[in-house]
Amino acid sequence: MNEPSPWLQTSPFGRRLNTINRYVKRGTLDADLAEVMKKLAKDKMLRALSNVAYAKGAYEKEMDQAALKKEASAKIYKERDKHE
Repeated sequence: MNEPSPWLQTSPFGRRLNTINRYVKRGTLDADLAEVMKKLAKDKMLRALSNVAYAKGAYEKEMDQAALKKEASAKIYKERDKHE
C-alpha cells in the first residue's frame, strides 16, 4: 500500500482533506459539500504551488475549514440557482 508523502500529510491541503474525510465519516458533513470543498482545496493548493505570493499570504486563510465550507456552500447554492 502506498503511503501518502509526509509533506502531503502536514501541508494545509493534506490536513484539510483529512479533516473533511473525518467529518464525512462521522456524518457531520454532507458528502456533496465535502466533494466541493475537496475540489476547492485542490485548486487552492495548485495555485499556491505556482504563486509564491499567494502561498505566503491568502492561502492559509482560504484553507481554513470554515472559510472553505463557506465558499463551497456559496458555490453549491449558486449552481442550484442556475438550474432553477
